[in-house]
Amino acid sequence: MTQIPSFDEYKQNEVRKFRAEYERIQKEPEVGANGAQFYVDCVKDPELVAERIGWLLNGTYGFAEQYTAGQILNNKRMNQVAALSQMIAVIEWQTSTARAREEWKNLTKDEQKKLDSLIRAEIKAYWENQEIVKDNQI
Repeated sequence: MTQIPSFDEYKQNEVRKFRAEYERIQKEPEVGANGAQFYVDCVKDPELVAERIGWLLNGTYGFAEQYTAGQILNNKRMNQVAALSQMIAVIEWQTSTARAREEWKNLTKDEQKKLDSLIRAEIKAYWENQEIVKDNQI
């Protein structure tokens, strides 16, 4: 008979699995198409990139992914837009954070500003949702 894991055990296990997969993608030889597609989507469909970050924040990708994104948002000294965009590049586009940074630098200033504002809107929506949840708790 197996025992049901505690929430802390569950959290640790999920985060461990997520980090292992994240590191695996970082170490893999870069598949050019993945990084290139991330760049194309940043330029042609920045709303898609921002939407995926919204999905990351709302838990669509899983508990560990949401938990890790939450840690980023709780660190006020971190460049949250950069960290979340790199994180979603790894999760959704299966490209390394280094390649995501390269592709960000290839964007024009206007493209960077547009994507930045869309991602900030997702972050704001996340915090607003947290307030609604907090206000409605019994």
